Amino acid sequence: MKYIVKMKEVWIQEVEIEADNAEEAVDLVADGQGDFVGLAKGEKIPEREGFEFSHTLDRDDWEVKEA
Repeated sequence: MKYIVKMKEVWIQEVEIEADNAEEAVDLVADGQGDFVGLAKGEKIPEREGFEFSHTLDRDDWEVKEA
């Protein structure tokens, strides 16, 4: 049989935002505001480009299904 396994990974992307403090900066970025570092303003992020790999989650967090 063939299976499809979803390995869950964590990637990091820096976002530049103007804010009054660090907490507000996190809130604004969580709401989708800010500019991705390394990209022109408003440019869409190509898949994985500009991202830094952090780690793979434990196998218990992965998903598997029949292909």
